[in-house]
Amino acid sequence: MKRAMILAAIGLALAAGAARTAASEPWLHVHVVESGGDGETVRVNVPIELVEKVLPLIRHERLREGKVRIEMGDSDFSTADLRAVWQAVRTSRDAEYVTVEGPDEKVRVAKRGEEILVLVDGTAQKAEKVEARIPLDVLDALFSGPEEELDVQAAIRVLARRGSGDIVTVDDCDTRVRVWIDSSEDGR
Repeated sequence: MKRAMILAAIGLALAAGAARTAASEPWLHVHVVESGGDGETVRVNVPIELVEKVLPLIRHERLREGKVRIEMGDSDFSTADLRAVWQAVRTSRDAEYVTVEGPDEKVRVAKRGEEILVLVDGTAQKAEKVEARIPLDVLDALFSGPEEELDVQAAIRVLARRGSGDIVTVDDCDTRVRVWIDSSEDGR
C-alpha cells in the first residue's frame, strides 16, 4: 500500500501540476512521508525540463513516447465520447458535478474557475483527505493526443508555463503526500 501510494503520487505528479517562475527553471516535487516506526520519507525533486526530456523515453505498458494509450475495454463508450464529455464539462458553468457519500468517505468532483477539483474527505473512523487541482488547460493538452491516446508530454509542457502551486495533497493519517511545482531545487 505504501509503495503503491508513492508510485501513484509520482504518476499523478507527472500527469498533472506545474509552475513557472521568471527567474529560474520550474521544478516538480513529490514528497511522501510515512509515520510510524518503519515509516519512510521519499523526496523527488526534478526540473520540469528533465521530465519533458525523459518522458518520451519511457516505454511501459500503455505509456509510450509521452502518450498514454486509452483502452475503453468492451464498453460502448469510445475515446471520442470521452473527449466529447470533456468538451461539455470544459464549456459548462462552475458546479459540483459528482458527490458520492459513503460510510468511509465523501468524494466530490467539481469545476471551479479554471480548475477541476477532486476532493476526498474521510470520516472520523477513516480520517483521510485528498485534494487534486487540475487546470483546465492542462486537461485540454492531455486530450490533444491522437485518437486513442492522452498526450502526457503536452500536459507537462502546459503545466510548466503555469504559476507555482500544489497539485495533489494526500493525508491519510499514516502517509502524507504532496505534489507541487515551484522554482526551488530542494522543494523546501
